[in-house]
Amino acid sequence: MDNQITFVETINDNFDDLLLDKIKKCFDDNRFPYEDIVIRKNINDISYLVTGQIFFKKLEKKGIKYLLIKKYYKDFLDNNKIDYKVNKATIWLQVKYQDLLPVFDELMLCIYESVFSLSDFSCCSRYEMCSDAKQCVQPNKLLGLQCSYRKKLEKGIIFYGKNKTI
Repeated sequence: MDNQITFVETINDNFDDLLLDKIKKCFDDNRFPYEDIVIRKNINDISYLVTGQIFFKKLEKKGIKYLLIKKYYKDFLDNNKIDYKVNKATIWLQVKYQDLLPVFDELMLCIYESVFSLSDFSCCSRYEMCSDAKQCVQPNKLLGLQCSYRKKLEKGIIFYGKNKTI
């Protein structure tokens, strides 16, 4: 399936285009697979979903753009000295988008890895094809993320095939 971007409802905002471009570039640069990115307008905010999972929400108040990040990422924000507001009634932390710019890609990758990290397995039946290609060839990219052998290949450690290094 080709990567898709879907607007559930038309949103006339160049900022959303900017965010989409940043997310796509981040994932593409890091070879993180995704099936689609969906932007869904809610009553009070806009949700950004990647392959069906909510990554963050966007909110605008008095002309200031905020991203709502799940409280699970509080340590990430603290470690990067990013200010945020805590809404005790929800699972979201409110962060000024401008404050996130220096660490936006790192945050997206952090969210991606936590959302899609399921239990790892050693390798699938394609291990020799992966070895010859020096990369994971699993067509189900989300399944490929769980492959421990893929991580070895990325480090140049190849156990099988014509490119064997060990």
